Amino acid sequence: MVVAIKSAARDHIRDHGAAALSLGAIARAIGVTTPALYRYFDGRDALVTSLVADAYEELGLALEHAGKDAPGALDLRFITLARAYRRWAIDRPQEYILIHGAIFPGHRAPIEVVAAAALKSLHIFVDLLTRAEATGRLRLPRAYSDPDAIRRLGTLARALPIPMVATAYSTWLSLHGLVWEELLGRLPGGLGDQGALFDLEAAAIAERLGLTD
Repeated sequence: MVVAIKSAARDHIRDHGAAALSLGAIARAIGVTTPALYRYFDGRDALVTSLVADAYEELGLALEHAGKDAPGALDLRFITLARAYRRWAIDRPQEYILIHGAIFPGHRAPIEVVAAAALKSLHIFVDLLTRAEATGRLRLPRAYSDPDAIRRLGTLARALPIPMVATAYSTWLSLHGLVWEELLGRLPGGLGDQGALFDLEAAAIAERLGLTD
């Protein structure tokens, strides 16, 4: 039943947008009463949290799959992963908006539920930076080597190699910003055609990090 509920919820989000999701709509879609859903989820927020975790997990798997077929050269590997990230978002815009947008007032996915899935994507970029560092090619911002600044990063920094976590996260923010603007139709005319600006920025990031031969 959980699989059927989530499948119906994803279909509803795809067809009507995440903001229109309701337990009543899901119940009607699978032919049960709304109270019956409470045997599996405590409410809409619990269902949304589960969908967010699933979406993060699927994004991470998409990046892992792309990484298996990526070229060996570090810059090309980074660009391949970046393009896979954008492609997942473009193919599944409502799920991307679900995990990154404030869709439901007052809802905040518990970090302990979504953290492992959310960090999977970040780990993939951190692993790439770690490989680059091992070759002596990685160029990290000097500010990210400040011990006091690193300590202020808290638990996330302790869970991942330091200071690559800050670089990986800021890199992701650059990619996410372009994807988000593209999904919302906010890119200036022509700049977002077929991800042209995204590809340009991914190549520029690879160059700034020292990944380019």
